[in-house]
Amino acid sequence: MYNDLAYIASGVIQGRCLCPILFVLFTNDLPDVFTYVVTLKLYADDVKLYSNLKTSSLDTAADLQEQLDKLVIWSEIWQLPLS
Repeated sequence: MYNDLAYIASGVIQGRCLCPILFVLFTNDLPDVFTYVVTLKLYADDVKLYSNLKTSSLDTAADLQEQLDKLVIWSEIWQLPLS
């Protein structure tokens, strides 16, 4: 059952002992992508990216959007689709 070979295009196989470690190694550079404008929280396979928005400041919203765009680019480069 586990001896079958399979081609994996990207990501980490689920259900194996090394998977959590491999996923951490795979996403290790993610915090370096963002600037001080946002806060990044990583837990298991979840990513939370947030910022304090001020209702009167469009710059803050634009900064947050710029960081979200960086997340999309990172996920496309590493072939990890966002959900």
